[in-house]
Amino acid sequence: MKKIVIYETTYGSTESYAKQIAEELGATIKKHDQIEVEKLADYDLVIIGTCLLSGKIYDTERIEQWISTYPDKIWGLFTVGLSNPSLTDFDEIFEQNFSKIVQERITPFHFR
Repeated sequence: MKKIVIYETTYGSTESYAKQIAEELGATIKKHDQIEVEKLADYDLVIIGTCLLSGKIYDTERIEQWISTYPDKIWGLFTVGLSNPSLTDFDEIFEQNFSKIVQERITPFHFR
């Protein structure tokens, strides 16, 4: 199974998590602006890391495009932000940020 971790980072936290995940899984790692949608055809598992700020997930349009293009891949998404996982309704955040199709295909995680 070919794996890739794709991340976007502003302050470095998402990159740090992405590197740890990629190392643990033996996955390729790329910044979100270094990957073309066509290259995702080569991977079975795609994990995306991005920031969550004030209820908004960064780069949702690109994530929607990737998942819509390759809906049969295994998709994971981790967000990084100050939200307390025990006090935050992430289902509501995902509903506000992604289409139903994407919500059904993605497995979300949050890191603080």
